Amino acid sequence: MAISGHQDWWVPGHRMYFEREAQDSVLQPFVDLGVCQGTTPTITPTNIDLIDGDGGVRRIVDSALSEITETYDVVISNCNLRNLAIAMLANDPSTFTQAATEQDVSQWAIPEELLKVLDSSGVAIFNLSAVAGVYTGVVEVKVIESITVSTKIIKLTGDQTAEAGLAAGKSIIVNGAGLANIANSRSYTVVSAVLNATKTDVTVVEEPAANETAITGVLTIENGGTIYEQDVDWEVYNLGRGIIRFLPSPGSFAVAANVNVVFTPAALTGRRLVNPQQLRGIARGTAWLVWGRGNNAQQTAREMLCTISPSGISLPNADDYANLTLQVKVLNDLTSATPAGRLLQFMGSLPTNS
Repeated sequence: MAISGHQDWWVPGHRMYFEREAQDSVLQPFVDLGVCQGTTPTITPTNIDLIDGDGGVRRIVDSALSEITETYDVVISNCNLRNLAIAMLANDPSTFTQAATEQDVSQWAIPEELLKVLDSSGVAIFNLSAVAGVYTGVVEVKVIESITVSTKIIKLTGDQTAEAGLAAGKSIIVNGAGLANIANSRSYTVVSAVLNATKTDVTVVEEPAANETAITGVLTIENGGTIYEQDVDWEVYNLGRGIIRFLPSPGSFAVAANVNVVFTPAALTGRRLVNPQQLRGIARGTAWLVWGRGNNAQQTAREMLCTISPSGISLPNADDYANLTLQVKVLNDLTSATPAGRLLQFMGSLPTNS
């Protein structure tokens, strides 16, 4: 029983809702911060005393309240981007768009080291669909019409058999552009290039991922430059994190230099981006702390104008749930009839008077 006579015994659960103040006159959404592990209130009054020292003995003749600080440490388990934005002093997440458009970007590479894939502006790219190849110097492209898995043949338009870049043992790049299956986009090693009617059948060592028919794809071959061999000179280290690695001997990339990396990002959209410390301050708005008891048969809300600042982030190493600790500080709205907000029991029976 939660209530016994004039006594109300609490075994509370916790929930917090927050609405940021309007930004550039635009009203902000009302947000449920999710699973809340607890709220720890701290109410600190500051008194000032009037001292009378007549007769050599200091006596307190009056005392007054000069300040009240009311704060709550709120522990949140919901680490969605909205809550992380509050914890990192940022605005709400903004839209992030990443197009699935193949890129060919020159980057500085060091032998036997990792390389983080960047776009042409030097911005780190994550979540790649494919890394097609790595090359230096001059290359040229040929048109692919089909790919056959069973025979490992890449069919090109026209007679390309005289191309030095298609000689046996050469590395070639199947670009992502025009493919039906992006998994076919990688580097291959040429076995032979044979004229078949008016087309050129390029047989390769590696097995493609899927058949391609009636496409207009692109194949990159050497034209005085060097295409580095995948899994010998370099390898995909982590596709999702956008990292490749240059391999030791017998890999032939031995001197640090600018290389061109050909890659295709995965398409991304949505409110994925947070810019930490963007606020140059702390989040401000209205919060509602709700304490529910008895399967929410009894509920009490603390409604307040407040600021929210980060107090800690716990990211344990795969042995517990992560938590965000937010410090909520009550502000006074001197224009309101209830300047420090409200405490309202809005559900459940009330105890009797003592």
